[in-house]
Amino acid sequence: MSELMKKIMKNSKNPYIDTLMESELLSRENLISTDVPALNIALSGDVYGGFGSGVITIAGKSKHFKTLFALEMTKAYLQANEDAVLVFFDSEFGSPREYFKSFGEASKRIIHVPVTTVEEFRTEMMNQLEGLTRGDKVVFMLDSIGNLASMKEFDDSLSGKQTVDMTRAKVVKSIFRLITARLKLKDLTLFTINHTYQTLEMFSKEVMGGGTGTIFASDTIIFMGKQQEKDGKELLGYNFVLNIEKSRFVKEKEKISVLVTYNKGIDKFSGMFDLAVEFGIIDSPSQGYYTLPNDDKKLRRKVIEGDDKVMRSIIDDEEFQKMVAKKYKLSESGNQVVELEAEEE
Repeated sequence: MSELMKKIMKNSKNPYIDTLMESELLSRENLISTDVPALNIALSGDVYGGFGSGVITIAGKSKHFKTLFALEMTKAYLQANEDAVLVFFDSEFGSPREYFKSFGEASKRIIHVPVTTVEEFRTEMMNQLEGLTRGDKVVFMLDSIGNLASMKEFDDSLSGKQTVDMTRAKVVKSIFRLITARLKLKDLTLFTINHTYQTLEMFSKEVMGGGTGTIFASDTIIFMGKQQEKDGKELLGYNFVLNIEKSRFVKEKEKISVLVTYNKGIDKFSGMFDLAVEFGIIDSPSQGYYTLPNDDKKLRRKVIEGDDKVMRSIIDDEEFQKMVAKKYKLSESGNQVVELEAEEE
């Protein structure tokens, strides 16, 4: 480090000041990895990646398992840190205790905070951020920001006014102006659940409610879609499609599928078989049959997917991981950003 750089850093009163390459605030080394590789890919472009500090938003229509996917990620945080705490801001009261069974003993480290307005959430969240320090193992979840009214909306309802509330979006934007940088500085994560709706344009598109505050603040926004998974006429569950609406780490508009069945819950190896076939790691010598690397034995798809040891060996394959990163991950060189700007021109 040059003497000038040392001088500049000495002049600063900012406790977080550091060189760009050594700054902890910009590090992506200590990510929290979930048990579901497809979910890790959606968050980071890496089968063993995951999430770091900041705001992560999961949005979608009703009954799209938004809450359960967020809980899968918060569970991973509690499992990775034995002293960690989940602060669960609840405005919907649609998450019964049964939802938390998979947490096991970690469910005892969850604090339930009921909130009814955006102003109340803002106050509660700021109180927590001001009282916590970097190194405190805390993860936040808000279910949902779309269900929070504003104080004006509440007061108008009591007085019988029928006017549309135009203040809520401003308050939501205020919330994220206040908390986004603080979350990063203190290495904390907030998961928000939000609603989506279809626009009334000629070519309708799905957008997220609540204004632009959540959009600007989020490192990752995932829109949830779903498709039925059937065996004949019997409904086994759903393939939930994770649409990458916004990401600082993954190519936007990519789609990643995660199977959830009524009998087994989340299939932790969802989508990995199809990727292995796409990459040529699993070969298909004849219709309905597949062969594994260095093995000519023909197997059915169900046999391969049902063998955890085989699926884990595929995911652990270095070539597979490289191809996943190439397909989904944003380039660290910055070349992709230049290419995108050129396309927009």
